[in-house]
Amino acid sequence: MADDDKKEPDQSNLTEHLEAFDEHERLAQENRKRHGEDKSFAYSPESQWPQDVRKRREDQGRPCLTINQLPSFIRKVTNDARLNKPAIKVKPADSVADPETARVLAGLIKHIETDSNAGVAYQTGIEGAVSGGFGYWRIDLEHAQWDSFDLDIKIRRIINEYSVYEDPYATEPDSSDWDSCFVVDEMPEHIFKARWKKAEKVDWERDPRYNVQTIRSGWRSDGGKTVRVAEHWQRTYEDVKLLLLTDPLDTETREAITVAEAEMPEMIRMQLEQGALVEARSRIAERPVVKQYQLSGAEVLEENDWPGSFLPIIPIYGEEVSLNGERIYRSLITDAKDSQRDYNYWRSAGTELVGIAPRVPWLVQEGTVVDPDKWARANKENVPYLEYSRDASSPPQRQPIDAGSAVGAMMEARLAKDDMKGVMGIFDASRGERSNETSGKAIMARQKEGDVATYHFQDNQSRAVVHTGRVLVDLIPKVYSERKMVRILGEINDERIIKLGEPEVIKDREGRPKQDKEGNPITQVFNLSVGRYDVAIDTGPNFATLRDEASSAMTEMIRVFPAAAPILARHLARVQDWPGADDIADDLDKLNPTKKTDGIPPEIKQQIQKGLETIKALTAANEEMKTKLADEAGELQIKAYNAWNDRLEAMVKAYGPGNVQIEAIPPVFNRQI
Repeated sequence: MADDDKKEPDQSNLTEHLEAFDEHERLAQENRKRHGEDKSFAYSPESQWPQDVRKRREDQGRPCLTINQLPSFIRKVTNDARLNKPAIKVKPADSVADPETARVLAGLIKHIETDSNAGVAYQTGIEGAVSGGFGYWRIDLEHAQWDSFDLDIKIRRIINEYSVYEDPYATEPDSSDWDSCFVVDEMPEHIFKARWKKAEKVDWERDPRYNVQTIRSGWRSDGGKTVRVAEHWQRTYEDVKLLLLTDPLDTETREAITVAEAEMPEMIRMQLEQGALVEARSRIAERPVVKQYQLSGAEVLEENDWPGSFLPIIPIYGEEVSLNGERIYRSLITDAKDSQRDYNYWRSAGTELVGIAPRVPWLVQEGTVVDPDKWARANKENVPYLEYSRDASSPPQRQPIDAGSAVGAMMEARLAKDDMKGVMGIFDASRGERSNETSGKAIMARQKEGDVATYHFQDNQSRAVVHTGRVLVDLIPKVYSERKMVRILGEINDERIIKLGEPEVIKDREGRPKQDKEGNPITQVFNLSVGRYDVAIDTGPNFATLRDEASSAMTEMIRVFPAAAPILARHLARVQDWPGADDIADDLDKLNPTKKTDGIPPEIKQQIQKGLETIKALTAANEEMKTKLADEAGELQIKAYNAWNDRLEAMVKAYGPGNVQIEAIPPVFNRQI
């Protein structure tokens, strides 16, 4: 978070912060324990055998195999999420908002995601949810450059899920109702000292300056070489009186504006005093105020204001279950751990049974073998032949191998693997393996069955991304309010620069200006702080896949309908990734038969263009002069109104209110000023 206006932290609330952390830590203990067990089981082979069993088998020289099947199931779900990335869409939510501004917001969000490499944050979050039950990412504010005061919004991953202690009393699945959370970092002492130079080095067990009740021994570890630093994000609410103002003369549209009484713009206040607006309703509202506190175990290091209305920590959950009033987060493998243990055991048992088969002894008559040492080595070495006495009534015979036990062990291992598939709902066809389905329709049906069985993970990711968009829409007008221009991205990552607060020419998907019926360019002023916008989500292939699909579809259309080639060629070139594709598209655009040509020579066109530019410059100068004259006329009107008002007050004061005949109010006051 940027540190433009750091406040001197208030130390009086340190005890409250630490007690709140203790409560968050205590109530999150069970879910964190389950998360650690599941994730360790999935990725650490040592966790799949009880330690005493593993040691006993290894001491006896018996195999103790770990053939971990779980990561492949986890990758099936997480890689599906990689292929179907959720895209944030913005749409107007009231009469003041407009679709073009919504597209600008959506393009700015896409630019923030691309600039932040947000896909890594989303992927890290869903991997934590699938393998352990929950994951997180966060939204930060950072300076655009080291020598700039402009702030940029960034989406960052939280690689350590255990660093977050969420609001234990929240109920919404997307953190929209979080009022408190902690993000903890174990910081080396030299980094701690470099960042907070004024912070004292405290020996909490001996320093009498600090109240022992406020000191927690767990805030220092590794022999005092690291310091725990916690961000405490806290949302409180302040009472604000809201006014609903309407125009008394507007009886048709009945449009209204809502303003906070204490923060009413001067223009609105003047209209209210003059009767151009009247108060229709009022109410007391609770406005959220978010603060970030940086804490050590001994003091409040920083206190920062956050411009948004939501806490910038976004959770993504695996499977959420409410049991006896407790929220339990489950991973994909929570119920598959016993099947994996069973599989490891039977594969180890089968290996052991097959491994001892060559040591089955021979049955021989006493004194019938020649060179007994050679016969003794036959179970360990590959000898070309074995001799026995010609006096023997029958040749030595090896004991028959009891293959039944090994076959039974392999059968049990196969059943254990099938149990894993059944528990997680992911079958061979879903993982790209051969299965008993023979037709393409049957394979697709089984793949769909596996996708549906795990769809709640992708749905939870979409829900988290929706809330991310909601947080960004809330932040953008406050963070980018002083920007003159912003960069936005389109659906296939085409960049545009948009001016804020100034007339901007609206362009179509091809980058050409939109025109009205008279052929004039359509302009609009983009004000990101006006209007209310909602956030939706589209889940599908990423932009690279969309480009490939568009290229394939247009190529196929040209193949079956060659006459469309002159029209589609430029579009086909524009979605290619090879160098110079855009230049080729521009050249092909000249061959477009639908493009009008007038046959005017290039030199004449150049003269016409210069003339149009001259006319445009003269028109702009004319408009500037009109504006200047209008401003001067407005000032004269205001002076006339003030003179009329002063004369009226003087007459009322001299003759009394009942003895003055009020003149007609001159039409000098423009209520739109």
